[in-house]
Amino acid sequence: MKPKEDYLLRKRSLGRGVWLALAALVAMGAFADASFAQDENRGWTLYSRVSGSTSNQGQVIVWNSTLGYNFNRFIGVDLGLPVYFTATPERPANPLVPPDPFALFSPAGRRTAGVGDATLAGRVTLANRIVNYGSALTLYTPTGDADQGHGTGQVTWDWTNYFDRDIGRVTPFADVGVGNTVSFWKLFDRGFTSVGNIAHFEAGTYLRIWRSLRWSGSAYSIAPWGEQRVIARFVPSDPASLPPPGPIRLAIRQAIFDQLRQTVGNADLTRDNGWNTSFSFRVTRYFDFRLGYSRSIPLRLDTVSYSIGLNLSHLFTRPAQSAQVGPLAREQKEIARQ
Repeated sequence: MKPKEDYLLRKRSLGRGVWLALAALVAMGAFADASFAQDENRGWTLYSRVSGSTSNQGQVIVWNSTLGYNFNRFIGVDLGLPVYFTATPERPANPLVPPDPFALFSPAGRRTAGVGDATLAGRVTLANRIVNYGSALTLYTPTGDADQGHGTGQVTWDWTNYFDRDIGRVTPFADVGVGNTVSFWKLFDRGFTSVGNIAHFEAGTYLRIWRSLRWSGSAYSIAPWGEQRVIARFVPSDPASLPPPGPIRLAIRQAIFDQLRQTVGNADLTRDNGWNTSFSFRVTRYFDFRLGYSRSIPLRLDTVSYSIGLNLSHLFTRPAQSAQVGPLAREQKEIARQ
């Protein structure tokens, strides 16, 4: 089969999968809406968050707005649209030498801005005395420009399952998921996205320090398999600085991500593990702030991140409690109890 025909066949197959997933979400919502017509948790949610990540690769700021609807306290759907702003520092002549992070402020650096891949997510949240469980299936639609590093150029997906339990001030948690993309990871952005089969894991704990001030620490791992395609967000504008094509070696993965917009390789290309730590503080009922740090061991990459969130659900006539999956869901439940 010719490459073009194979590409068109995969594209049609993905399209059918997307429509089937959308139909399943609509059917799930219709069933939930009919079964829980009097549920007080029904209603619209609106959340906007600005997140920034800085490393020696560059800086990315993501403004992500999410409009959701809760059919009841168990089931909901979300529609999100991220907007990316990236800054790439001027690169040294030797691609193996990391750039100076302070060069981000140099006029010689490269900057981009644009819409990313829009998301459609269906979520289920189940809370009980033994363990709280949440599950989210997310579809990423190719609305972002892959040539600018704002998207993958094709439909991708992720299915994440979240578990946690309160033990006094401590809340252990675990994430387990599969998908075909490495995308924005909670608080920080890795500086690239990808297309290829992966499984991802994270485990850690939250510690409530004082009122709404919380600390979290966790370890993560990304286990890919099969062919991987990486789309970098930080690439210099000077084509002369690009290295010649050749085999990808683990020792220069970070440099490759810095120099090539798209790279195709084996599973080692996106394999990753490391640890995260962060502090979060809810300033008001509708406003929260987070500051975090992440260390990637294989990439030897340090990333400092921040995020500012604004809950705009109160703008609706009857705001609904958020049923999102993960740490944000916990914060929303704490807000509701106050």
